[in-house]
Amino acid sequence: MGGKGLFLKHNEKNKNNIYLRTIYPYISGLIDILKETPITICGEVFGNGVQDLKYGMKPGEVGIRVFDVYIGNRGMGWWLSDTDLDTFCEIVGMQRVPILYRGPYSKEKMAELSQHKYSTFDDKQIIEGIVTAAVPDRTAHGLGRVKLKFINESYYLRKNGTEFN
Repeated sequence: MGGKGLFLKHNEKNKNNIYLRTIYPYISGLIDILKETPITICGEVFGNGVQDLKYGMKPGEVGIRVFDVYIGNRGMGWWLSDTDLDTFCEIVGMQRVPILYRGPYSKEKMAELSQHKYSTFDDKQIIEGIVTAAVPDRTAHGLGRVKLKFINESYYLRKNGTEFN
């Protein structure tokens, strides 16, 4: 939605929206930043009621792990660097997605990491996949910003998955 310039309003009509519910616990940490400029938080929302994968969350619980933050109005701002993303998450009290590897890009390494059987924060839950990012940040012709997601094949092939319903 954010890529299309669409955003959810924090209002009574949207009070039960799963994406807004994941952000509510962090609102106080975000208020001072939002007074200055808009921000877009990109992350994985998970928990009970998101998909069939609960990642150890109890009924009604949801969470978010951040993998990117954009500061400013769409097209006129900037993406946080890896170090600045750490600082942002610390300031607002959010957690990043688990960092599984830092080093030179290797397609083979990304395939290996994305095919782990279980999640790093719930060893009973299948891993959905991994996000890769270039450090320092860069763009590629025809692709745009180099930030990719590798999906675990077992995630797609599991029985009773809900993301395609």
